[in-house]
Amino acid sequence: MRWSNLYKPKHSGGLGFRDFKIFNEAILAKQVWRLMHREDSMLYRCLKARYFPKHSILEAPVGFRPSYAWRSICAARHVIMDGSRWRVGNGKSIKIWEDAWIPGQGSGMVLSPIKMFPSDAKVEDLIIDVEARSWDKSLVEGIFHHAEASKILRIL
Repeated sequence: MRWSNLYKPKHSGGLGFRDFKIFNEAILAKQVWRLMHREDSMLYRCLKARYFPKHSILEAPVGFRPSYAWRSICAARHVIMDGSRWRVGNGKSIKIWEDAWIPGQGSGMVLSPIKMFPSDAKVEDLIIDVEARSWDKSLVEGIFHHAEASKILRIL
């Protein structure tokens, strides 16, 4: 079978593949997802020990002389990051200005300019009481644009 036949539709004698690059990226992104959710697997433990002992898999640097597999996994992480949002919970791991955490907003990122709050602040700094599920309403309304503030206040 010739390579050109791979892209032909099935009814024309091909295999019906549309774009190998996108297909490969999707398969690698699925592997990233598995690694994120199966931290007890041998593969996760080996990769973590070698490539990201101090980071999460999404934040890990590619590193010095990485394996082809690790480089490929790193290249596909953006698929997961572009399509996912944080669930707030206690907000300890979520960076206000860097992470996608606002539901119903295009990218999920904060669009309001950074005001009076440090650029490395976490979402937990906006919560008064996690168990009571309450935000510091005056702080949220003072930092964010009205539309964002209303979306944030509906999260907990």
